[in-house]
Amino acid sequence: MVNIYTARLVTERIQPNAIEELFGDARPRYRSAGTEPGLGVIMDSAAHVITNHHVIATADLIRAQLADGRIANAKIVGRDPDTDLRCCSLI
Repeated sequence: MVNIYTARLVTERIQPNAIEELFGDARPRYRSAGTEPGLGVIMDSAAHVITNHHVIATADLIRAQLADGRIANAKIVGRDPDTDLRCCSLI
């Protein structure tokens, strides 16, 4: 079993609150969103990991953390949205 962590780089504009508007400090501010956790299973010695499609469907970055604490980047090598499965390869 491995822990899957994904990041999706989305820039969102944050609306100013009433105090910022009142004191004229309503400059545009932005933030980046998201890390989504999930689980996967290492399937073979080539380090292919099976996980759910919805866990990494919109990910820009995928990382897998092994039980011993090591972390590896991963790339998508196969997908089947109909069965909600994806295959990643650790790199």
